[in-house]
Amino acid sequence: MFHKNQRRRASYFVLLWIGIGLFFGTKRIIETHVYGYSYPWDRALGWQLWEWSLWGLLSLIVFAVCRVCERRSLGWGKQGLIHALAGSGVALAQGFLAAFGSHLEAWWRGWPAMQDGKPWSFVTIEKVTVVNHFHQNLLIYAAMVAAWHAVRHYKRARERELRAVELEAELAHAQLQALRAQLHPHFLFNTLNTVAELIHHEPRKAEEMILQLSELLRLALQSQATQEVALAEEIAFARRYLEIEQTRLGERLTVEWAIADETLSARVPNLILQPLVENAIRHGIAPFTKPGRVVIRARREDGQLNLQVCDTGCAPEGRSSMPNGHGIGLANTRARLERFYGDKHSFALTHDKGTVAELTIPSAIEAG
Repeated sequence: MFHKNQRRRASYFVLLWIGIGLFFGTKRIIETHVYGYSYPWDRALGWQLWEWSLWGLLSLIVFAVCRVCERRSLGWGKQGLIHALAGSGVALAQGFLAAFGSHLEAWWRGWPAMQDGKPWSFVTIEKVTVVNHFHQNLLIYAAMVAAWHAVRHYKRARERELRAVELEAELAHAQLQALRAQLHPHFLFNTLNTVAELIHHEPRKAEEMILQLSELLRLALQSQATQEVALAEEIAFARRYLEIEQTRLGERLTVEWAIADETLSARVPNLILQPLVENAIRHGIAPFTKPGRVVIRARREDGQLNLQVCDTGCAPEGRSSMPNGHGIGLANTRARLERFYGDKHSFALTHDKGTVAELTIPSAIEAG
């Protein structure tokens, strides 16, 4: 059974070709009156409806050829050859079937003589019809191919617009999630407790921590709703977060940066790095009393940008320091990467004594 949308589309398809047949049929009727020769109006409509109904059926083959060329990502040369062969076959088929209609009409009318007075000839009618229709049919085939590509281009443009809207909505959600993470009572209370402990013994350090927290919240609140930013901006945001955590955790946290200079201008999804860093701290460092290390790496390789966030963790060997890879932050990261890059990216978590969060995306460089 066809779905309602499929039935509607099939109805529109049939009405389209009937409409084209009626259009050219009325054109033929008007011509007979203007030029003063006799041609029955019912035959004019009947023939045009027959010929354009054939094109309606053959268009299914034409569009199937277009889809095959698209799926196989063929070059222009190969596509041209395939369409030349398919177009010739379709043009011949349409001429043959159109002539077959003449034979049906002749049989219905009792096999009347042809215009030159000779008996009805199957071979002659086929030859004349196919030859007369061939070049015209090639043009119609080309027009169908052009129309198919125009519709595909329009659909892709609409899909890109819809994808952009979805990305904007997801970005706003990600920003809200990030801000909630920074304002989460656990994080905020830990930070303020550290400040309270330092304020009497190390007031300068306490003041520095308050300024770091203020700067982090300012960056979060002022972050513009742009889909992509330079990696340098992502790193600046992550640095503020890690500075606070280093002050709070002290010698338990060491941070290492291995950022290749040529990656700093690479375009990355906004707020893509912070959830990875936060997970490394929360699951790989904070739960343990022994010192740990977080390493952030970025490099370009074969036109791709590779980002890694590694934590040494303190879990026994063979046990993951991060219980799973399906937290809200990581789930949002996976979803956003899928929206941005489709199958042109990779994102994986590997566990041993610590955790390595690694993502690879196309490396687009920011202009200027």
